[in-house]
Amino acid sequence: MAKDPVCGMDVDSAKAAGTSIYKGETIYFCNVNCKNKFDADPEKYVKETKEDTAIDPICGMTVSKALPKGGTSEYNGKTYYFCNPVCKNKFDADPETALHPKKEIKKIGAKKRLGKTTTVTLAVEGMTCASCVRTIENALNSAEGVAKAVINFATEKVTIEYDPKILDEKDFAKIVEDVGYRIPLTKVAEEEKDIRKMSDASFKMRSAWGFSTPIILLMILHMVFGWHLPGFDLLMILFAIPVLFWNGYETIVAAAKATRNLTPNMDTLIAMGAGVAFITGPVKVAGFPIENYSGIAAMIMAFHLTGRYIEALAKGRASLAIKKLLQLGAKSARVIVNGEEKEIPVEQLKVGDIMVVKR
Repeated sequence: MAKDPVCGMDVDSAKAAGTSIYKGETIYFCNVNCKNKFDADPEKYVKETKEDTAIDPICGMTVSKALPKGGTSEYNGKTYYFCNPVCKNKFDADPETALHPKKEIKKIGAKKRLGKTTTVTLAVEGMTCASCVRTIENALNSAEGVAKAVINFATEKVTIEYDPKILDEKDFAKIVEDVGYRIPLTKVAEEEKDIRKMSDASFKMRSAWGFSTPIILLMILHMVFGWHLPGFDLLMILFAIPVLFWNGYETIVAAAKATRNLTPNMDTLIAMGAGVAFITGPVKVAGFPIENYSGIAAMIMAFHLTGRYIEALAKGRASLAIKKLLQLGAKSARVIVNGEEKEIPVEQLKVGDIMVVKR
């Protein structure tokens, strides 16, 4: 019994539906369709031995010696077979390099030769989204002397494991500042910092809407009642300027730094949208036939600052609540020392001390 190479069925050579000759061998088929498929591409169905195949020295693919699609080349008395002409051309251009490629030696940087490391946790200001987190972590982790840097976005803090002989906190502040964010080196009470953040966010939001509200009223009068105030276009620009370049100053600066570092984030999106809308105002005043959307730019920034305020409020309240909860913890403990009961600060407790717990 023979085996049909196409479908794998056993075929009686005397009753075969068809035959083909391949490399001097008779191939038997169970039906005409299998024979036609085989004749169209014999190599697809015939398993060749190692002696019948070769390895393309460029791409490593297995090539039939009988029908090498890319052709062959002779080098130092040996024949090389190729799967396609591109591989053959690469080989012919420099056979020695193709046969003996130079292995890339990876240099081990200073990060792999760190000495004794220490860990520090620092506050980070200016983060607004996950993209900000990735940008800062990548900048710190790529710095010489840093073993690992991880950011907790919820607490706005970064924990850095580093070699103090190579870097210090001022270096971390410089690295983070270069990518558009800030590590405050001046120590401020956590509670005071949370309150300040909420207060700043509230002021920016309220003043932004203070300038945007006249814009909304003017637009309603113009679009709903058809009343066009003289100097309407100029007023739109004047009311939008403080919202964008005073209240939204930090957003604009952060967007510029993110763009410079090729790490666009949410600030980039807001700055682009508001900036393009604002430009239409001066263009309209210059006499070009275009609609004035500079007022829309102010509203985009005002909505953005409203979101920032809600975020700061939620984080600040949660942080203050956690701190107050921690303050409820015990400040002192009663221990037995030489048979006597004494009260000591909890910081002085040591392993092995006998504590007195009263119900």
